Amino acid sequence: MDQYYLWNDEMLKLDEATYSDPAKYFNDLLVEEDKWSYITDDYSALSGEMISGTPVSMGYMPTFSYYNGRQNVLIVVNHVFENSPAAKAGLSRGDIIVKIDNEVLTPANYQEAYNKESYSVQLATITDEGGKPSGESLNMTAAVVKEDPSIKSEIITSGGRKIGYYAYSSFVTGANDEYLTTMKNIFADFKQQGIDELIVDLRYNSGGNVVCAQLLTSLIAPQTPVQNEEKIITLNYNDLLTAYYNTNSPDEMYYTFENVEQNLNMSKVYFLTTGNSASASELSIIALQPFMDVKIVGEQTYGKYTGMFVIPDSNEEWGMMPVVMKYANIDGYTDFVDGLTPDMEVDNDWLSSTPLGSVDDPLVAAAISDMTGTSSTKTVFKPAIEGLQIIEQPKSNPLKNNLFEVKSE
Repeated sequence: MDQYYLWNDEMLKLDEATYSDPAKYFNDLLVEEDKWSYITDDYSALSGEMISGTPVSMGYMPTFSYYNGRQNVLIVVNHVFENSPAAKAGLSRGDIIVKIDNEVLTPANYQEAYNKESYSVQLATITDEGGKPSGESLNMTAAVVKEDPSIKSEIITSGGRKIGYYAYSSFVTGANDEYLTTMKNIFADFKQQGIDELIVDLRYNSGGNVVCAQLLTSLIAPQTPVQNEEKIITLNYNDLLTAYYNTNSPDEMYYTFENVEQNLNMSKVYFLTTGNSASASELSIIALQPFMDVKIVGEQTYGKYTGMFVIPDSNEEWGMMPVVMKYANIDGYTDFVDGLTPDMEVDNDWLSSTPLGSVDDPLVAAAISDMTGTSSTKTVFKPAIEGLQIIEQPKSNPLKNNLFEVKSE
């Protein structure tokens, strides 16, 4: 922490000999501004989720929401991964979970219930009166799941325009960069199909590995800066690391475009966002802004302008993720504490079962309307659930709202 932590000069001077719990010692070192640094005694699980993209999970993407005056919690299913326990049980996008193991979810119990290794979920339907239990119950046991974050891609034809739609759920490379290859293949198809416009859906994407953002931006940007491998992001470390990198490894102070043959040479791109679009999602957006016309459609993003190192111990038992830097685009833009403001503000329908990429999705419709010069008549369904309020992703899941690089000790 003395060497890497962004706020190393503000840490308290604590006597580690008085601590028996490494996690408490780590957390006591953190400054008040730091909402993101993390430590775990299960590095293998951390690695499975954040690096290889093969976590032990149920295999569905949740959004947690308060309702009933914040007394209760429901889980909205945003996506179900193929061949996962959730898929085999019959869970689908748009399903509403109101109970786990027949216990009503509350702010006090929902995280523990959701993270159990085996459970049943009880579903509800949305009516004019609110949420009504459907009587359907599904049983699941967590397993190793391949969570390829390229969850949907397709070509939409509208107003004489050929529009590429790409939904990306997390910035994860996969084992042997498998998921980066998936991304390249999708953009190669977009290029072969000769798309005129591009929509990148990051509304459920709360962060991950910066090399994924480097590839995503390189696939989208105008051809010339990509071929020239121009700088896109600068990294600002503490004084100690800054001096070291400037002397020994100046290339650690920035990221450049990667010259990839699948580059689309776009002059404009539309990003779909919500408050769950964070960190590497926000990095991708601001990195492209100096080079092309970037349209943000949807809701204000999360506001995460810092990055972390993933540092395991020598036995790869414990792993910590301290905040080590702030990032900025080549114009110096950073510190967007309140997130990125959309150019077209459209409320996301969090309870939607509309397929990803459908023209019936209000955010997709708004983007297409701007592209084609037509008016959008799609409106957001306003749920009749009292006090529905999306919950910030819990810190217990370190992948959420984080940007990271992997470092050996």
